[in-house]
Amino acid sequence: MENESGYSQATLTYYTVEKVLTDARDNVIEDKFALVGGGGVSMFGEQSSDPNTVHIRNPKLHMEFEVVRHDGSFNQIVQGIGPNERSIDRNN
Repeated sequence: MENESGYSQATLTYYTVEKVLTDARDNVIEDKFALVGGGGVSMFGEQSSDPNTVHIRNPKLHMEFEVVRHDGSFNQIVQGIGPNERSIDRNN
């Protein structure tokens, strides 16, 4: 992410268990498709030196995103919710 475009840049985290996308402060991004597109979070490793990273440009917002895949659970890691407790489920 050398910022050749001059766009603003941000790093996001994608938790694969609940399919949750979060910003740098672990806030859930409700409309991930508007931000990074429908196929963006399925292209990890493409044009990246890391198989758990994808770079996505959103020209409408003049933003570039580095999305890092985390195979853990958002509920457990961020919210501290155990596997048998009530948790969020975002399958969109």
